[in-house]
Amino acid sequence: MATILCVEDEDALREDLVEELEDEGYTVLSAKNGEEGFKIISENKNLDLVLSDISMPIMDGFELLRQVRENEASFSDIPFVFLSALSDRDQILEGKKLGVDDYVIKPVDFDLLFATLATRVRQISKIKQKQEKKMVALYKALSAEEKSAEEPSQNTTPTAQVPKQKNTAQEPTPQTASSPPKFPETGKLVTGRFQLLGLDKLKEKLSGKTDKYMTKIQTVVQNVVSKNLSPEDVCKIGDDHEMMICFAKLSEDEAAYKIESIKREIWIKVLGEEDYQEELSINSQVYEIEVEEEEYANAKNPWDLIQDRINKAAAAAEERVEIFISEILERAEVRFTKLQNTDGKPLPISVATFDSFGQDKLNSINQVIKADDPRCLIVQGSYIGQTIAYMISNLSDMAAGVVLKISYQLCINKKEFENALGLLEKLPKVARDRMIIAITDIPPKLHLSQLSDLMMRIRPFCKMGMTEFQLEMPSDQSFDMVGASILMLDFHEAKALIKYSKPAFVQAIKTLRLKKKKLLITNVPENQIGICKNLGANFIDVRS
Repeated sequence: MATILCVEDEDALREDLVEELEDEGYTVLSAKNGEEGFKIISENKNLDLVLSDISMPIMDGFELLRQVRENEASFSDIPFVFLSALSDRDQILEGKKLGVDDYVIKPVDFDLLFATLATRVRQISKIKQKQEKKMVALYKALSAEEKSAEEPSQNTTPTAQVPKQKNTAQEPTPQTASSPPKFPETGKLVTGRFQLLGLDKLKEKLSGKTDKYMTKIQTVVQNVVSKNLSPEDVCKIGDDHEMMICFAKLSEDEAAYKIESIKREIWIKVLGEEDYQEELSINSQVYEIEVEEEEYANAKNPWDLIQDRINKAAAAAEERVEIFISEILERAEVRFTKLQNTDGKPLPISVATFDSFGQDKLNSINQVIKADDPRCLIVQGSYIGQTIAYMISNLSDMAAGVVLKISYQLCINKKEFENALGLLEKLPKVARDRMIIAITDIPPKLHLSQLSDLMMRIRPFCKMGMTEFQLEMPSDQSFDMVGASILMLDFHEAKALIKYSKPAFVQAIKTLRLKKKKLLITNVPENQIGICKNLGANFIDVRS
C-alpha cells in the first residue's frame, strides 16, 4: 500500500487522520508543520503522496509545496492534496499555480478524502508500472542483441566499429572512422550527425548493470547505423557518442529522411518500444556543407574541417530562427476565423490564429528547430498575449467565444506555463467567460491523468476546455476524467482515419456522442464543407 505524509498542525485532527488512513491500509508519516514535513520528505525516498493543511505555523502548506517543487528534484512530481477550511477562489488559484493536485475542504468528509487519495494513488501506481514495464522492455531488447554484441569484428575497435568491414573484393565497403570521405567533385558534402541524449538518466536506472548494458547500447547503435549506410558512405564515432555521417549519393532531404529512419530503428532496437522517448532521445541534424579542394587536402584532419562546417551550418540555421522569431514578435498579428456548423451557418465562436505572415514564419521555424525548442514557447507566449489583448479591447462587440490554442509543450514547461496562466488570470471575468482553451500537439498515447491535470489547471480561466482528438482516448473508460467538452480533429487527419480505420473512427464518434462530447474539425477547405457532415462534426473551421 502507498505511503502518505500527513502534515497538520491541529493535534487532534492529525491523530484522527493518521488513524483513519492507517485503517484504510496506508502507511502514514506525520508532521505538525511544513518545516517538519519538508525534513521528512527529504529523508524518505519511498513517499507516494503528501496530504497537507494550508494554514500552519513556521511553514504553511503553500511554502512547503513551493520548497518541494523547487528544491527536491526526486519529489518534484509527488502528488500534493491540500486540506483547507478556505474555499476561497484565490486560495485555490494560488495552490494551482504552485502545482497542487487536489483539494479536500474541512471539516473533512473521510469518504471523499479516501476517494480522492485512492484516485491519486492509482495514478501513481500506473505511472510506476509503466516505467517498470519500459525498463523490462529495455532489458529484453538489449538482451536480444547480446549475441551480436559479443561477436565484434576482429579488425575493429568499439570506437571504429561503424561501418563494419566486409571481406569481399566484388563489393566496395563503407569506410571506417579512420578514413574521411574523398573530396567531392562538386565541393559539397551532405552530412548528418546525431547523438544519444539522456544516457545519464538511463545509467541511474541501470544501476549496477550500467557497464554491461551501455556497451550493448553502443553496439546496437553501431550495428543499426552500419546496416543503413551504403558502401560509399562514411561514418565517424566520437568519444561523446556523437556520430558524423557523410552521405555519398543522397540529397539533403534524402539524408534527413535516412537519419530519421536510423533514429526510429535505434529506438525500437534499444528500447523495445517505438514510442519510448522519456529517458533516451536522439538529437540529429543534416546539412549540405561546402569545402574547398585545397583546404580539404591541407587539413590535418578532414573530419575536423567537416565538424567545423557542420557547426557553422547549425549556427546559420539558429540565426535564421532568431530572425523569424523577431519578425513574428514585431509584425505578426492574430486573426479570428469564424466557426460554422455543418449546414454552413456561422456560429458565435472564433478560432484565434496567426495571420498568414506569422503562420509562414512559424512554418519556417518548424523546419529548422524541434517543436519542443524553448524558443517556440516565446512565439506562443506572444500569440497568447496578443489574443488576450484583442479580447480586452473588443469585449463589447467581439464574438461570444474565442478558441485559444495552447501547445502541450508549453503546458509541460513549468516556467512558460505559469507565465501563460498569469496572462489568463489578468483577464476580466467577462473575457474569461468567453475564452475556450484548447490543448494541442498532444503526444501519442499520452496518459489520461496527465491531460486531466492540465485541464484542471486551465479550467478556472476559461469557459470550457478542449483537446485534440485521439482514437485511443474515446475508447478509454476514464475518458470523462479529461474534462474536455470539445475535441479537435484536423480535416486531413479525419479523412485519413476514415480511409484507413473507418470502423474505429465510427465507433469513436459513437462514444463521443454517448459522452455528450462535441467534435470540431479544423482547417476544412471551402470546397469540402459538405464532407464534414459525414465525419460527424458539430463545428467546422474553414480555411480559404
